[in-house]
Formats: sequence, C-alpha cells, structure tokens
Amino acid sequence: MASSLSASPFSCLSFSNQTCTGEIKRIPSVDVASVSSCNRSCSTISSLESHGNADALSAYQVKEPNCSPSTIGQFYSILQRCIQDNDTVKGEEIYSKILESEYNTHSFLGCHLIRMFTVFRDLEKANEVFYGLEEPNVYAWSAIIAAHASLGCSEHAIAMYSVMKSSGFEPDGHVFVAVLQACASLKSLSDGILIHDDIVEAGISSSVHVNNTLIDMYVKCGSFGDASVLFNKMPERDIVTWNAMIGGFSGTGDVQGAFYIFRSMSQEKFQPDPVSCICCLSACSNSAAGERGKELHAYIIAHGFDRDAQVVLALIDMYIACGYLDDVRAMFDKEEKDVMTIEFISSAYFLHGHYEEVIELLENVQREGIRCTAKTFINSLRACASLEDIDKGWVIHSNIVECGLELDKYICNTLVDFYGKCGKLDDAKAVFDRLQFQDVVSWSALISALVAHEDFMDGLDVFREMEENGIKPNEVTFTCALKACSGLAGIGDGLKHGRWIHNLVVGEGFEQNTIIGGSLVDMYTKCGDLEGASVVFLKLLDQDVVIWSAMISGYAQNGLGQEALQFFKEMQRMDIEPTPYTITAVLKACSAVSALGQGRQIHMHAVHKGLEFENIVGSALIDMYARCGSLEDACSVFDGLQSPDIVCWGTMITSFAQHNDYESAVRCFQDMEKHGHFPNAVIFTCLLTACCHANRVQEGCQHFRSIREHYGLLPTSEHYCSMVELLGHGCFFDEAEDLIESIPFESNIVGWISLLASCRRHGYLELGKRCFQHAVRISPGYSTEYRLMESLYDDAGLSDYADQIEELRISANAWKKPAKAFIEIDNNVHGFIVGDKTHPHNHDIYTKVDELSNKIKNVGDDLPKMEPAREKENTRNPMIHSEKLAIAFGLISTPEGSTIRVSKNLRVCSDCHSAAKAISKVERRDIIITDAYQIHHFHDGECSCVNSW
Repeated sequence: MASSLSASPFSCLSFSNQTCTGEIKRIPSVDVASVSSCNRSCSTISSLESHGNADALSAYQVKEPNCSPSTIGQFYSILQRCIQDNDTVKGEEIYSKILESEYNTHSFLGCHLIRMFTVFRDLEKANEVFYGLEEPNVYAWSAIIAAHASLGCSEHAIAMYSVMKSSGFEPDGHVFVAVLQACASLKSLSDGILIHDDIVEAGISSSVHVNNTLIDMYVKCGSFGDASVLFNKMPERDIVTWNAMIGGFSGTGDVQGAFYIFRSMSQEKFQPDPVSCICCLSACSNSAAGERGKELHAYIIAHGFDRDAQVVLALIDMYIACGYLDDVRAMFDKEEKDVMTIEFISSAYFLHGHYEEVIELLENVQREGIRCTAKTFINSLRACASLEDIDKGWVIHSNIVECGLELDKYICNTLVDFYGKCGKLDDAKAVFDRLQFQDVVSWSALISALVAHEDFMDGLDVFREMEENGIKPNEVTFTCALKACSGLAGIGDGLKHGRWIHNLVVGEGFEQNTIIGGSLVDMYTKCGDLEGASVVFLKLLDQDVVIWSAMISGYAQNGLGQEALQFFKEMQRMDIEPTPYTITAVLKACSAVSALGQGRQIHMHAVHKGLEFENIVGSALIDMYARCGSLEDACSVFDGLQSPDIVCWGTMITSFAQHNDYESAVRCFQDMEKHGHFPNAVIFTCLLTACCHANRVQEGCQHFRSIREHYGLLPTSEHYCSMVELLGHGCFFDEAEDLIESIPFESNIVGWISLLASCRRHGYLELGKRCFQHAVRISPGYSTEYRLMESLYDDAGLSDYADQIEELRISANAWKKPAKAFIEIDNNVHGFIVGDKTHPHNHDIYTKVDELSNKIKNVGDDLPKMEPAREKENTRNPMIHSEKLAIAFGLISTPEGSTIRVSKNLRVCSDCHSAAKAISKVERRDIIITDAYQIHHFHDGECSCVNSW
C-alpha cells in the first residue's frame, strides 16, 4: 500500500468496513504542559493499580482535589471490573453515568472507556469517547490507535498516528507498539520503516518491548533481513525477542535457521520456554523436517514441556503435517480425550489433507461415547465433501440430528456445501430452505454448489435473489457468481451478466480485491473481452502473481499465444516469481502457437525451480510437447513424473489420440487402471476422442457401453457428442442422427455441429441442412455452423446458396473467428492471417509460395496442386491461407531437412491439407501442423491422420 504517513495528516479517510466508517477528525494543537498534570495522574494511578495498592490509590486520589478522586476512583474501579469480566451490559451503564457526570470529557476515564469498548469490540463507541474528550492525552491516543489496530482498521490506526503527531503530542512506547502492530497487519513495510525512524528520533530505540514489536513487524512484512539486523543490534533481549526470531525463521520455512536460533538461546543464558518450542515446531511442516521435529519432541519431554497443552497440540500438528500419523495416534491415545483436543486434531487432519483420518477420528470418539463439538462435525462433513463420500456424509448428518445440532448455522452451511459438492442439489436446497437465518455464507454455499455442477443460470438466479433479500455479497459470493458468468461464455449472456456483477463489485468496494479481480479477469477473458480484462488488470494496485497468471491464461485461451508470451516476459521483468499455475498458463500459450523452443526454456525454468514433478506442471508439459509435435518428449516427461495423477494420465491419453495413435492410447488407459486410478468422465472423453481420430467405430461403441455397464458411471453430454462424431466419421449417419436426438441433455449444439462437420467431410448435403437448422435454432450466434454449411454448399458447387449462408451469418451477428497460423523461428513467434502482406519478409514469402506451386505442377498429376500467390481477389478463395504462408516462411528461415512446425487456431482446410502433403514431398521436409482438432504429421506426401481429419 502507499505510505499513509506521507499523506496530509488531516486527510479525511473513509473505509468500506462498517466499523471504520467516518472521518479522522482534526484535533486542535494543544499545550502539552497544560495536560501534564492529568497525564501524571493517569500514570500514577495505573502504576499503583498494577501493584494492587488500593490504600495508596485512595490516598493519592485525596491529593488531587480538582479530579474529585473518590468519584473517579469508583468509576475507574467499575470500568476495570467490566473489562475483566467482558460485561457489556454493566459497561454501557457506567458509560451512561460518566456521560451524565462532570467527568464526561476527562482523559483518564476516557482512556479506560476506550479500552473497555475495545474489549467489547465496539469501535464506534470507542471513537465516540475519544472524539468527545476535551483534551485527549497521549494515553488516550495510545488507546484509540490500539483500538483501531486490534479491531481490523489498521489504515485508520496509521492515519491517526499521523494526526496525533501533528497535534503536538510525542508518541510513547505504547503508541509505537500499537501503530507497529497496524503496519504488521497491513504488511505495510514503508510505513513501518518511517515509524522505526520516529522511534530512533524519540530516543526509545533501546526499549525491548518496542524492539520486539519492530522485529515482529519486519517479519510479517517479509523483510527478514531488517529483522535480523535489528536483532543483532539490540543491546538487550528477552525471551519474546528470541521467540519472535524463531517464529520469523519458521514463517519463511527456514527450518535450519529456526533451530539455530533455538540452540543459540542457551548460549545467551536464555532457557527456551514452551512458546519457543511451539514456534520451532511450526517450522517442521513436511516430512523432510520431521526428524528435526522428533528431536525437539525429545527435548520437550526432557524439560517437562509435554505437560503444556499448547505444546502437545503443536506436536500433534507437526506430526500430522509431516505425515507421521502413527505418532499422532500414539500421542492421542496417551492424552485425555477432551472435546477441544479432538476438535484440534480433526482440524489439523483436514488442513493437511488427511480426509479419511478426519472421518475415522469422528467414528472412533463416537464409539467411546464422547460428544463432539460442532467444529468436529464440520471438519468431518468437509472431509466427506472432499472425498465425495455421500454415504458417510449421510451418516454424519444423522449423528448431527441425534446431537441436536441440526439447526446450528455453521453446520447447516457446511451441509449445503457438502450436498452440493456431492451432486445432491435437492438435498442442498432442502437444508438451505430449513435455515432459520440465511446469511451470506449460506447463500454463497448454495450458489457455489449450483455453479460447480454447471447450473450457471440457476446460480445467477440465486445470486440475484440474495441481492433482492438485502444480503450483501462477500468475496466468495462474487467469485462464484463470476464463475457462473464464465461458464455461460459462448452459450448465453455471460458477458452481460458479468458486467452487471462487475458494477456490483465496484459499488460494494471490492474493486481492489485481488481474488475478485482475478475472477473478473477470468470472466472477461473467457467471454472474449480482453479489453475488459485489461481494464480490470490495470486498475488493480496490487497486481500479484495470480492476476498475472489469469491474464496470461486469458490471452492463451483466446488464441493470442504471442501476447501471452510477451505478458510472461513482462512479468519476469517485474521480478514476480511464477507459480506452478503461471508455468501452466505459459505452457498453454506455447502450445497454442507451437513455440517448442520457448516451451523448452519454460521447462528448464520449471526444473530450476523444482517444479517439474508437480503434476499440474507435468500435465501442461506433456500437452505442450504433444501439441508441438514432439510426442517423444511428452512421453519422457510423463515417465519422469513420480506419481502422476488422473489428470496427467488423461493428458497422455489425449496426446496419443491427437497423434492418431489409438493403440498407445488404449495401452495408456490400461496402465492407468493397473496403477490404481479409477477412470472418470474426462478419461472416457479422451479415450473416445482417440477412437474418433483413428476412426475406430466398433471400439468406440464398446468403450461407450462400458462407461455405464462396467464402470457404473453415467455418460455425459461430452461422451454422447464424441459418439456422434465417431459415427459421423464412419459414415453411420442414420445412427448418428438417431443418437443425437435421444441425448438426454438439452440444447446440444455441439452434437449437431459435430454431425454437420461429418456431413461436410463426406458431402451429405440433405442431412447437413437438417443439422444446420437445428444448430441455428439452438444458438444463432455461433459462427461455426455457418462456416461448415457454407463449405458444404461450396463443395457441392452451389455457390449461390453458400453466399446466402454468409449473408445469414452476417445478419445473425455471428462473429467469424479469423484464421491465424503461427510458426516459431529462433524463439520468436510469427503470426499470419489469410492473404497477409504485413510481414517484413513478405516478398520472399510470396516468392516461395510461387516456387512451391511451380514445383508441384512440374512433379506430375499424382500430387495436389497449389493455387498461385497472385490469384485474383474476386474469386471465392481469393488469397493464400495463413498456414501456407507460415510453411513458406519456415522453409526460407530454417536449415534444409529440419522439421517445420505450424499451429493454426482453426481446423486446417482440405486445400491446405493437400498442399502440406505435396510440400512435404517436393521439399523433403517433415511438416507438423497442429490445428484445433488434431495434429497432422506430413512426411513424404502422406499425413498421419490418414485423411480422417
């Protein structure tokens, strides 16, 4: 954030947080000497109170006649009891009496009233007290700054610190501690450094308490170097100092550093305490550090710290994080099984992904007759949701009812989420409807469930209903609603709804929220509005790696691989460290433009960062190598994965399918099952795709039947569409049409377009017309059906009808995606469009096209012909297609005999497919064209697709 201390101290600030609303009022400058007597009174009373000297306190009050000491003492005593007991009713009563008394603006009582309302978490009343003080002293300032810092209004706390200084008050150690805590909360290093300078100037840089808070601020702001420098300079340290440093090392994952500080304490004559052990244990969060954790466990037992409940819980958490579950069970068996320990272990299991253990723990303690807390039930339901274990979830729901917790708001919200994630939307809605009070969490859970199951419009309808009921959306609600808009991209008014939600985001003050910002970028890019995504990106002050990754992914998804790669280079120049998701997005961009060279560089970067064994990165690498035509490299990456998940297996099956290698795809599927992975819906889509590409109709039918009969799954719309495409490939048109009309899904435009594509390929005009009519009726805004129908008429020699289809497309405002082809030369991607004349080597490219045309003509009639580059522009195919230009450029820019790799954003046309076969023969070059459907490997006049594309 921009430094609050550099702005005018009297700027009026407003915040979206309701507790922070209002202005920072200007406090008139005062003569500090005029209130010094009262300050001394406050200081002395506080000092006497801390020593428990009631008699001395009364005696002191008698000496201050102007303060009516007996009345102030009574008020003070009652305020202290209210604070200790957190008694809000009595606190409000005493506040009313003080307001009615002559001490309603007295700084001493005001200071303790602010403290009391801070304990009550009532910032509005604390502000009311402070601004009602006639002459606020430094203690009052300290109290109100601490109130804002502790109650989540850290920006206000820092701003009030500035106003305090400008009002003539010198901050003391308490003020510095409070404002430093605010800086730590905001992770505002710039403000923290300025306050550190003020501390030095105030001459209290030797205060241990202040220095401890400084170290904590530097650690939380990520500036561990500054924390270490300050630690080494401190003339005096206490146990808190050492623990802050151990915590700092632990927070950065530096196990060695944390244990070094731990051992160094004894050399400075400091004995580690239970907090030291807890801080050190938090560093041991993986199996590699587990042995260090066990050594520390032995130290804890030797020094008797194993009797400290918090240390025991930290040990359990460490063992769970390291995966030492037998040690956890051994410790748990020794400990008294109270409900809070059970709740902690349950939460730790869930946090570290041990979902089966969460459920097992609940079952075990229930068998022992222990009544569990709501939190333990919630953890168990969440574990069932993660495992999609509906049966055990039903049992837990019954147990909740037996325990009388079925109306607990938090449990009900979790039940909505559980049933939603398990696909039981009716049960989720039933639980939601029974809720006595439906808060934003309840609504968000229901919206999330609907969106997760692709009921996007229903999700948006519920979002709108929530708005109409006066429930304000939060971060989760907005994220889910925007995901619904993304899901409607291309099949509904996703962009229209997304813009409406964007306006709500701005209105509710969430415009700078990076998580919502990432969702907005994702929505705009999926809806094809890259300009809208860019506007969101540029307005965000905190452009973190998530936002950059979303933009890179968005460009790649929209076929703008060049722009995505440029964006990644800019991100690197900004020194933003990529995450596995960033690497994945960049690799997708490389796949989109066949940038094999840059893909290899990204691979090396992943290896350098130790990310190559991450499954998400491995899957993206497999896809990149396969789509760039290097199936060998794809297999090598897959073989190198330590434990490939089902996504990696699916990507490998798809890679074989794209290369028309059905046998290898099936072997991969069988190997996956041998490794214990149960195939899901996506895997079967990959397998059916392999059948389509290889024209294996019989095998495809067998796989389709096995989905339900052998594996007990319900075929999805994608499976039906794959079968329609497969039957169309095999010229089983009647069967394909019958199947598509029996598909149990509404608005199945993909199936009709797939069948229309088969009709175009095989020249089935009448069926093609019926497919076109169905597709236009379902979604007139798609351009694909118009393009296919136009080609079908053209191939049939009916150019007038083809022209009519084009006119229909224009009148329907069906945007036609421009064809683009890409080729990478010397790690630079070059893009071409139809008839492109903008390339710097334009003359050489078109000369090469003419040369190729003549070469093919001279070889004989056994090769397809290429149209010359100077063909007139008034014919139906007036200009050279983009992939021909890319191939020509590749031929003049690469060494003889090297492979030409071209990517096209649409399906390659029959003319270019024939031309590529001919060029591969006359130029004696392998040519690989990756289009939107599959990968074509041309060699010596033949294509790997065997003309089945």
